[in-house]
Amino acid sequence: MAPLFEDLVRMDLRTLATWLRSEGNTANLGQQESRGLVEIFASRLVDEAEDIGPDEWEGLADALDRAMLSAGLDPTESAIRRINLMRALIAAVGPSSDSLRNPDAMVAIFLDALPMEFSEASVLAANWRRASREDIRRLRSIKNLLAPLVGTECPISDAMRKETMEKWMTLLDQLP
Repeated sequence: MAPLFEDLVRMDLRTLATWLRSEGNTANLGQQESRGLVEIFASRLVDEAEDIGPDEWEGLADALDRAMLSAGLDPTESAIRRINLMRALIAAVGPSSDSLRNPDAMVAIFLDALPMEFSEASVLAANWRRASREDIRRLRSIKNLLAPLVGTECPISDAMRKETMEKWMTLLDQLP
């Protein structure tokens, strides 16, 4: 029998990760329970980041991926949550090449999740009050994706991506 949600929230980080990584375990959870597990798991990752060994990060990232998939998050919400978590983990224990603390991966997630090109966003942002409701939503998504990256002192190894990020940052104050 699958554990109840109350049992899952009492599990330590590593036990919960093992449970999440086991095939089919999340199938018996409701969407709200799955979303709750994403929050709990992400919070524990940040709280216990200093105690996580180098060989554990990828397994924990896999468990997070499975939790987010079971929660039914749309791609933009998933990207926003992932970027926020990555920023918190980098702040807690520094950048690394693993997928949860890699500044280049964080930028890639941002760029992949963008709902429009910079040129379109800059035109719409200049007059967003006259934009359609759908365009305002897309601009708001950009702001939600971009906001966690503000002030992030992470080394981005790719000069072109760094330049691209600096360009997107210039739009932040114009976005709704």
